[in-house]
Amino acid sequence: MLYSIDRFEENIAVLIDEDGFRLDVPRDDLPSDIAMGDMVRLQDGVFQRDDDAAAARRARIIALQNRLRNRK
Repeated sequence: MLYSIDRFEENIAVLIDEDGFRLDVPRDDLPSDIAMGDMVRLQDGVFQRDDDAAAARRARIIALQNRLRNRK
């Protein structure tokens, strides 16, 4: 399952899955250098950073912003 890092609340990381559902996990269960906006994948009970998914997501967001700016 793929999650985006939505925010941190003290020692809890708030993750959002592909369907928009929230998952709260201890921050210590994530890679130590994870940041808001990063993507993680849960595989075999371990969260792993997914840089390719994060780059693709950022590209989709930039494309959407550009389309919205160019509307008349």
